[in-house]
Amino acid sequence: MERPAADGHRDTSATTAQGQRVHMIHNWGWEPAIVPAAKNLTDILDGTRISPGTALQLRPWDVRVLAAEGEPRSQDENLG
Repeated sequence: MERPAADGHRDTSATTAQGQRVHMIHNWGWEPAIVPAAKNLTDILDGTRISPGTALQLRPWDVRVLAAEGEPRSQDENLG
């Protein structure tokens, strides 16, 4: 699902084969952008944990790849 946000940023998300939700936050503009986190997330590249409401800083033409926390990583964990 892709949903446009204000000022040229977009949040595209997908579900991995293990069932984890991943969000790609893009800044499609020439100016830096700040996007508030909507839920608990983890930056996939550096492991930083992000709380809801945290301001995500995006440089011009930047992207952040974030995994949703608290969501199952595999279907087997759903059965628990």
